[in-house]
Amino acid sequence: MIPRKFYNPVTSLLLSSKGGWTGMRLTGEVRRSQGLPTPSDANSAYKPIARTDRRFNRLKVPRKLQGELPYASKSKIIKPRRKATYVQRRVVVLEPEEKEAIALLQQAKALRKDQVTRRRQERDRKASVRKRITEKEVSEKGERKRRDKKEYMRTTGIKRKREQEQEGRSQRRRV
Repeated sequence: MIPRKFYNPVTSLLLSSKGGWTGMRLTGEVRRSQGLPTPSDANSAYKPIARTDRRFNRLKVPRKLQGELPYASKSKIIKPRRKATYVQRRVVVLEPEEKEAIALLQQAKALRKDQVTRRRQERDRKASVRKRITEKEVSEKGERKRRDKKEYMRTTGIKRKREQEQEGRSQRRRV
C-alpha cells in the first residue's frame, strides 16, 4: 500500500509580517532548551593512542662478510674499557642456597653440552656410513650400466653384421 501524498502550504509566509511565523525547531534547539546532553557513542569517541616502544635485536654481521664491506658500511667496533665499571668492580656475596642453585645449573648445562656433542658425533658417524654406502651403490650402478651398455652394443653390432651379410647376399642374387 502506497502512502497518500500530503501537501500543506505555509500561507503565513505570504503575509506582510513574516517575523511572526516560526517553523519547527531543530533537534539541537530542543535539547538545549530542555538541558539534555547530546548522546555520544562510546565507539565513536577519540581515545589516546598508547604505543609501546619496539626494541630490535642488534644486527650481527659475520667477520668474514664484514671484511668485504665498504668502509662506510662497516660496523664500528667499540674499544674495550680500560677501567672496570662499578658493576664489574663490586663484589657479590652469594648465599649458600644461591651457590647451590648456580652449581646445579652449571652441572645441568654441562650435561646438556655433553649430550649435544655425543649426538652430533653419532649423527656425523651415521652420515659417513650412509655416504660410504651410497658411494658404493653409485659405483656398482655405474659398473652395471657400463656392462649392460657393452652387452647391448655387442648384440646390436652382431645384428647389424648379420643384416649387412643378408643385404649382400640379396644384392648378389639380383645381379
